[in-house]
Amino acid sequence: MKTTKVICILVLGVILISTSCQRNEEVVPAQLDQENQQNGLDKSEMSLQLSQLLQNHANLSATIPLLQENKRGVELRDVLENMEEQNEEGQSFNRLQQMIEDAENQFQNIKSPKRIEVPEVWLHEPSASFELEDLLIAFAPKGNERDWDKITAYNLKQEVVYLDINQAPNRPVLVVETDGFEALKIKVDRINQRLQEHGLQKESLRKGRQGNLEINNALETTVLDAISLADNKEPWIKGASEVYAVTSGIRAEGDDKEAQINVIAMQYLDNQGETYYPNQVVLFWDDYDYQAANIQLFEQDSNYNYEELVTILVEGVFTITGILTELPWLSALGEIAGAIIEAMPDDFWTDDDDYIDSFYTIQKDRSYNNLLGAGKNATISLSPLTIEGN
Repeated sequence: MKTTKVICILVLGVILISTSCQRNEEVVPAQLDQENQQNGLDKSEMSLQLSQLLQNHANLSATIPLLQENKRGVELRDVLENMEEQNEEGQSFNRLQQMIEDAENQFQNIKSPKRIEVPEVWLHEPSASFELEDLLIAFAPKGNERDWDKITAYNLKQEVVYLDINQAPNRPVLVVETDGFEALKIKVDRINQRLQEHGLQKESLRKGRQGNLEINNALETTVLDAISLADNKEPWIKGASEVYAVTSGIRAEGDDKEAQINVIAMQYLDNQGETYYPNQVVLFWDDYDYQAANIQLFEQDSNYNYEELVTILVEGVFTITGILTELPWLSALGEIAGAIIEAMPDDFWTDDDDYIDSFYTIQKDRSYNNLLGAGKNATISLSPLTIEGN
């Protein structure tokens, strides 16, 4: 009798384990994720169309090496151009090309588009060797990552496979992205244009750099020599960070003090927890009339388009514009950085890396070695650099 009970318990345990595995690794016929059809490009459809194209071994063999050579990612347009053959009747190929064109038209033909998206893909590689046929095609879920319960992926048979959010799978995954670095570069250009239009970035100063170079035969700058970000344990599906810096300082307009805001893309910051040595100019001192500035680091948040970010920056700084003139310049500099942080909405802080860190009162002609940010999330090294004219 006891033996019978033990056997029953073992059988029940096997059934439960099997059921659990099936639930976590459930494979079902593919159907488009309705949630991902609500706003912007449909990453679910893009993933499914790619899985159909990559059934062709020639396409698969051409795509994987391309992504292995470009760890950060590749524009989907370049992936398609690299493919040797289309699928039957070219339906998936043509559909993906149409989605790329739709995305380009979105920000090229509209002055202030609600979204700027550029289809990109990158490859998650397991630690061990893998077979190409094991490839999955996945995309990050919509919404706040704290609300995610699974990651939807497609295999090359166009079946759905659900992946764990926090544990990267031990098989290759091609990840579809629309808010990666290529999109960030376009957004940063648009943000700076809009800041100029709102009077928070004097275009004359940027043009004046060349004039200053011709007169003084030199430009005075501060260079970012090294930077590392703390490991915030982001879900693996998010891939590399898309980080940008907001620099702020003071310019004098007659007797008034006004804010000068610049936004800079930092395309090299692939992974948190690693140190990078970009040798990137982050401060042009011709932009400011006082010899100190702030540097604040953010990561692109797909919940906000560039127009909303401009509004946040403009409204935040304008709230303190009237008091800047009355303050000593050093206090005014701190007020500008504080206003930027204060203006960020509550849900901007729901992901650890939306706001990364702040470095206040960076002085001209001074070097900083392993400077820890106010939030202890980033460490940087800076040095002054005078760029001589030809």
